[in-house]
Amino acid sequence: PRYAAHARYWCNLHLVLVHDWRWCETNPATWLRVRTMVLKAAEKKEYLLSRVGILPDHLHLTIGFPPSETPLSIAVS
Repeated sequence: PRYAAHARYWCNLHLVLVHDWRWCETNPATWLRVRTMVLKAAEKKEYLLSRVGILPDHLHLTIGFPPSETPLSIAVS
């Protein structure tokens, strides 16, 4: 849970990002750049990353976020 001055809250999102046509990326250097990008974006936005699953054709992210944000704004960012 996260805590505010007068509340305790849980806002979590399981986000799956799939490549167009389920195309498989097999270059490890590309996935390292993606991993770095995800970690930097989460740190900048102050999201909590519980899990990041990197597969050849998609990503799984489990993200904790403040209730002031919408799932759509998180996915787009």
